[in-house]
Amino acid sequence: MKPPFLTYISPKTLDEVVSLLDQDSQDSRILAGGQSLMTMLNMRLIRPRILIDIKNINMMNNITVTDEGLSIGANVTQQELLEYKDLSSTSPLLYKVLPWVGHYQTRTKGTICGSIAHADPSSEIPLCFAMLNGKIKLRSMKETRVIEAREFQTGMLSTACKPNEIIESVLFPTLDSKVGVAFNEFSFRKGDFSLLSVAVIYKKDSIIIGITGMTDKPYIAAFPILSNKEIEDALNDVAWKLKGIDDHISSARYKRDLLRKIGKLTVEEAYKCQKR
Repeated sequence: MKPPFLTYISPKTLDEVVSLLDQDSQDSRILAGGQSLMTMLNMRLIRPRILIDIKNINMMNNITVTDEGLSIGANVTQQELLEYKDLSSTSPLLYKVLPWVGHYQTRTKGTICGSIAHADPSSEIPLCFAMLNGKIKLRSMKETRVIEAREFQTGMLSTACKPNEIIESVLFPTLDSKVGVAFNEFSFRKGDFSLLSVAVIYKKDSIIIGITGMTDKPYIAAFPILSNKEIEDALNDVAWKLKGIDDHISSARYKRDLLRKIGKLTVEEAYKCQKR
């Protein structure tokens, strides 16, 4: 199928974008990388009247290290961030996760902010965002507001972003250099949508585990330092708590088994990655 008829606009400034959204927010959509949006347009799952392309707004192309962490503009692609020279030291979690996101061709188009905005429950980038409890900067004609990650994604393909707002940037807080970080996921082919993803941040006094594929948004749990047997028990408790969802790809039971196995493996890897 082809997209429905629409008006294409390519503004040069952020002020132009928020002005357009203020005039007609309900019938407008923002285009950055388009990896999710174009599919939805072609399938006519959405029918906007106006498409606002933000690619020519240079101020949204920046990757900046601040005292708080790594700030990423709305136009920065996944591949640009993966190739950022200081990524491994400023955000080791993103450094380990990004190679699992799609394929090289999709990463060169898809944006970091676009993935967070789309809020796919199996997506890896929103998982990182939630685990680090990053911040997202939203801009409208009347105000600029900042929301924490765990308040932003409200459900499957659903966020706290208002129709008249645009994501200006996201912030991923910096981790202590001594923590251990690991990530694993299971999919039928590398780059396909994952059935289950697990990320772990192993700190001096706690273990943070993030999971996608079991619920309608990333699930984050924090535990004290546990023995191997206690980790197995904790993961089993989480598996039964989340239950999982039967779908056309796999059963909920299969996902629970994956969580127990992949979760334990990822915790062990994160423990070994600590700098003592």
